[in-house]
Amino acid sequence: MDLLDRVYPVASDLLARVDQALLTLGAPPSHPIWTVMRTVGATPSDAVAHLVGLDAVQLTEAAQSVTTSMSEWHDIVAALPPSIDSQGVAAEAYTNAWPGIAAHLDDLAGGLDDASAFLRATADWIARSRRSLAGTLASCLGSREALTLRSVPLTGIDQATIIAAADIGAQVLAMAAHCLDDGWQVRDRFTSILAEAGRIDTGAAPTIRAGHRIDVR
Repeated sequence: MDLLDRVYPVASDLLARVDQALLTLGAPPSHPIWTVMRTVGATPSDAVAHLVGLDAVQLTEAAQSVTTSMSEWHDIVAALPPSIDSQGVAAEAYTNAWPGIAAHLDDLAGGLDDASAFLRATADWIARSRRSLAGTLASCLGSREALTLRSVPLTGIDQATIIAAADIGAQVLAMAAHCLDDGWQVRDRFTSILAEAGRIDTGAAPTIRAGHRIDVR
């Protein structure tokens, strides 16, 4: 359990009041809440609920699993013979193809390493986002605006209530937007790295003597 897990149950009621006020009372046309709401594409309560649902532990465990698989992969590749103790077309084809196959296997191993790094970077982003959001929610809970929202019913067109809800909503959504932008940067950093493996170079074709016939029965 991290700080967000402890803060969110307390803040959820406040966020619900913020959403209700925004949806029923609106906000001044020039208030920053409208800009950040368009940027995030969600109300404060919905945006926070989405980020609360992110779990860094699962990604960290997945990264460790990939790392373990990569170690096993290296052991399997190291045990593969570079040539076949035999003669003939098949043995020659294997020998010719082995350098390309070995290079391809190395690329796949590198891909596993990159995938593990991406999982860890995403887990770190989730952890950062949760810490930042928890700090913002804690600040909002102790604010004068929160006291205003809790002290009056969300009815009528009380200007103080409208401004209080808009101010808290803008603060929460600004942090959500920052977290999302941070996440996009993580994704963009790995976009060119997490590429599909290229074509396998199978080497030169084996030499087939004139008149040689392969029995395919």
